[in-house]
Amino acid sequence: MHQSNIFVDKDRNIECLVDLEWACSRLIEMFNPPHWLTHKGVDELVLSDYDAVRTEFMGIMTAEEKRQDPTAMERDNSKELRQILPAVMKNSWATGTFWNVEYIASRKLSDKEQYDKKLRQEFVNDAD
Repeated sequence: MHQSNIFVDKDRNIECLVDLEWACSRLIEMFNPPHWLTHKGVDELVLSDYDAVRTEFMGIMTAEEKRQDPTAMERDNSKELRQILPAVMKNSWATGTFWNVEYIASRKLSDKEQYDKKLRQEFVNDAD
């Protein structure tokens, strides 16, 4: 059971649990800053506009994570097992894997040939 599947009240009493059938269960590396921050689809993003709001979002998320667990940043920097989500998201943007996950996960991907080509590019290094 992941913390995102548990709804609590202001006193942190459990109010309800999300049925696991409907819960999002992805590897942490598959979580990215939301592409909808600029009210655009992933295929309509203007990078300069998106990066500005993405940076603001990541700053808020990092501050909130630090507020909830003041030692999270130190543990993450010391390479302990616990990775904090903002650090993973920042890395996905810096390395470009943000686009791979969004591309593959996007519902706007309707062309199977395009999907297969992208998979080959990523995993076989064969775009032809």
